Amino acid sequence: MNQGHFLTGLGVGVLFLTGFWAFGASEKSPVPPEIGALFQSAQQWQKAGQLEQAQADYQRIIESFPNTPFAADAQAKKVCLLIESGQEELAEGQLEILFSLYAAQTEPLTRSIYPILNRYVYRKDYERAVQIGRRALQLYPEHGNSFSTRAVMTEALLRLNRPQEADALVEEMFALYRGREDFVPFLHQVKSAYWKAGYREQSQGLCRRLLAECPNHPLATRILGDWICGAMILGQDDGVDEAIETLMARPEPAEDFLAAIARIQERYLARNDYTGALALGSRAVRLYAEHPAAIRVYRYLAEASAGLGDRQQASEWADGLRGRFGSHPEIVPVLLETGQALRRYGLWTQAAEVYQEVLTKNAAGKDHLCA
Repeated sequence: MNQGHFLTGLGVGVLFLTGFWAFGASEKSPVPPEIGALFQSAQQWQKAGQLEQAQADYQRIIESFPNTPFAADAQAKKVCLLIESGQEELAEGQLEILFSLYAAQTEPLTRSIYPILNRYVYRKDYERAVQIGRRALQLYPEHGNSFSTRAVMTEALLRLNRPQEADALVEEMFALYRGREDFVPFLHQVKSAYWKAGYREQSQGLCRRLLAECPNHPLATRILGDWICGAMILGQDDGVDEAIETLMARPEPAEDFLAAIARIQERYLARNDYTGALALGSRAVRLYAEHPAAIRVYRYLAEASAGLGDRQQASEWADGLRGRFGSHPEIVPVLLETGQALRRYGLWTQAAEVYQEVLTKNAAGKDHLCA
């Protein structure tokens, strides 16, 4: 699976796949029951892997309700199904029908481009994603739905090693869409696309720009954590200490704050800076000792103490991990990681206690221990 692209990113609800635009054509009016039933039937066939039956349901919508937004939606979904099933030639033909017959159906057409481009990116056909996106932008360059089109195109261009064109799209997004509720989530994902494509300085610059322009956004804590970790990876430590203090001064939302702390601890440990990992984690758990998202902070506190040769403190953090997060859904893999870390530093007795907890909590842990 292509882990880095838009189908697997963006924690902003159900913006993707069927949820993003299932019945979007009817936002201002109720969906007629017969159309809703056909869309639901098609989606059920699709989930079951019966793509021909799904295509048939979409075709029924097109034939029964021609020249309507519902037909445009159905046509776009046919294109997506064909791309998913690897039938590129048929998909191209149906895409031409979408553009030629439904260009006047502004909302469903512009809305449909995002999932179509995502599927081409998922199949690593980046050039085709850019071409289709350009075509859509020529029709509706400033439409609200063209924001997401630009976001996916930016990733595709970066994969094609065309950063100047990607930069131009980013500038367009800033110029056109600053006031949108989903502006920061999409730009945050674009920032990640820059990093994964190897344009790390640009990614860091986009972090700084988002923080400067949207300092109070709910994602600001996560973005600040991204910038700190990026700077540490790049060895650009100027400003890192100040940024960490800024992070500590705004520990909300707790989940994003603790996730950022754990990632920064991980960077400290990668540098063998056990004192830094211990000091930062200790400050964080004083704020959120019992929060479920603190599980990995405790895990890295145990490793940092082990790295410093402090057996007693390492045991105490491991005990805290077991005692506070025993029912956490990730407790078994986190305990396994903790045990492995303790072993690396020669804390065999402490590691054995952690492994025993794994065996107590989950019989499947035996397989992991033997792997």
